[in-house]
Amino acid sequence: MKNFIPKILYLVFPIALLLVLPSVSLGAVGPCSEHDLTGYAWSSNIGWISFGCESGASIDYGVDWDFSSGNLTGYAWSSSVGWISMNPGSTPSTSVTFNNTGDSLVGWARACSVFASGCSGSLRPNSERGDWDGWLKFSGDKFDVTLDSTTKEFNGYAWGDLNLGWVSMNGSNYTVDFNAYTVTTGVGDGDGSVDIDPPGETCDDGDGSCLYHFPKSSLIETTLKANPDQFYGFVKWQNTCPGATNTNTTNPCTFDVDENYVLYAIFKDVEIVTLDIISKDTEIQGTQADLHGEVTIYNELDTEVFFRYGSYDSETGGSAPPSTCSSSTGSMSDTEKFTVTPGEGTVTEDFEIQVEELDQNRDFWYCAVARQKQGTNTETKYGNVISGQGYKTRVKPGFENF
Repeated sequence: MKNFIPKILYLVFPIALLLVLPSVSLGAVGPCSEHDLTGYAWSSNIGWISFGCESGASIDYGVDWDFSSGNLTGYAWSSSVGWISMNPGSTPSTSVTFNNTGDSLVGWARACSVFASGCSGSLRPNSERGDWDGWLKFSGDKFDVTLDSTTKEFNGYAWGDLNLGWVSMNGSNYTVDFNAYTVTTGVGDGDGSVDIDPPGETCDDGDGSCLYHFPKSSLIETTLKANPDQFYGFVKWQNTCPGATNTNTTNPCTFDVDENYVLYAIFKDVEIVTLDIISKDTEIQGTQADLHGEVTIYNELDTEVFFRYGSYDSETGGSAPPSTCSSSTGSMSDTEKFTVTPGEGTVTEDFEIQVEELDQNRDFWYCAVARQKQGTNTETKYGNVISGQGYKTRVKPGFENF
């Protein structure tokens, strides 16, 4: 439960006894560097707890986040009890861990001053500690520490029993901040999902926006992969995929998280909206015809255009061109296919294909075919049949809409 405020007074160690506990030197000498947690927490028993050095300080210390394990590392500092380790690595159980999907801190920290030497090993005699074990717990049945992903501020209370008591992460004039980068992703349009690895999560179209944190203390490479649902195709990312060679259509999208990024996937139906073809010119030499024309297409996914063709006998009336184009009519010029890439609105491209093995004594026909493929999903449209009069006459120009 957030911001649970205790109503019971607990036993507090006399401050004189706290002062005799040793101060362990754990900060590094040198200018303060950037850490993943910053700011101050407050205990009414011992006062301020600093989670990181301030810019310009001569001692470098702070709390960082190990992305691979989720554990917090490093030390916070209290002028009353000294260093507090976020990764004590001993009973009762775990170190303090940041839950990337739940936006909360769980586990235990421990004051180093309870140890006889350093921040591990044997404890000081109980006569010096007064039963104090130094533990600070970050979640329980009636308290927790959670992250506000918008402000990147931690809220709530940790509990330290003797001496530490309740430790507040956020107040009117103080806060513990998460100094991390974020990657926000999701589905901006259409149906699909986005995988992000690390941390190995999936953001579905029903999830809205999904936000993931990455440490500033170490450079992490992540990959976003857009996965269209059935009958949909990936069009682009709403923003350009980061990286020198990446574009807004790069999928999967791999990049270093060195700032905050927002990348929503745009999906569209596998559909060819319009396709117009103009036959401009036909040149016939022997059994070969060179077809020149123009294709105008409105599509939101890459579309493959190819042609089917055949011959017929118009002189004797023995045969005629097919009335419609289909997968079963004529031969397919699969080697002459080309791809039309979507643009802003309609895209017009010239085409030039060769049709071979024609019978010089027969006329020929051809039709355009457009096809989109996304995984196992395919959309195909067939154009009207354009017929010619053999090698003697050029094919008449005309607009064919389908």
